[in-house]
Amino acid sequence: MRSKGNYRLILNARLYPEMKLTNMEKKGVTFACATEGKDRLSTFALKFKDGSIVEDFKTAITAHKGEASTIVKTPENSPKASDV
Repeated sequence: MRSKGNYRLILNARLYPEMKLTNMEKKGVTFACATEGKDRLSTFALKFKDGSIVEDFKTAITAHKGEASTIVKTPENSPKASDV
């Protein structure tokens, strides 16, 4: 997910159906997601300049968290790790 206007990256994480978003004061949200290289969930907090962005963020996450991710397969003609 990227912010409007300057297209800064806001969230780059795998979403899962049980993901809970909790409001943090008026302009923030907290959630747990898996981080690269760890076998457990980590809690993240995002704070936005405007409170209406929190609702936009939550709506976008809720709309996409139930979707199955596409599994990317390596093409058969790609070099193997042993070939490199």
